[in-house]
Amino acid sequence: MIMKASSHQRILILLVTLCIVLNNPISLFLFKCRYFVVALSVACFYSILSTLATVSAFKKPSSCSAILLLNLAIMDAVMVGIVASATGASGGVAYIGLKGNKNVNWDKICNRYDTFCRHVGGAIAVSLVASIILLLLSIISVLSLYKRIR
Repeated sequence: MIMKASSHQRILILLVTLCIVLNNPISLFLFKCRYFVVALSVACFYSILSTLATVSAFKKPSSCSAILLLNLAIMDAVMVGIVASATGASGGVAYIGLKGNKNVNWDKICNRYDTFCRHVGGAIAVSLVASIILLLLSIISVLSLYKRIR
């Protein structure tokens, strides 16, 4: 069987998939949870790389340049945005899962999946604290870059 797919067909398949995800509250909930996990995994991986770069900069202060500090500060700001957006998106969908939405006939799902919803709520709370700490670390990074350039 040979199939031919054009870019128009791929866009149509993507739109149909998105419509299915957005019309079903459970699949929307799981979609946002996947985004939450992937975004926090990317931020965790960046944190490991950033820690290694910082430790190597402390061992050899001569190798630490303003360009490295600038790149770390920019990436810190990007990671703050990623973590905050994942936390906000997951929090919004978790609220819909908790309360439901009568306008679009979405029932509450947390009365059926109580333990899962409590775990998701705990993860969102920890992620909110982590995003605030990451914001503070980003501010400290920018201030150290400012003192170094000045």
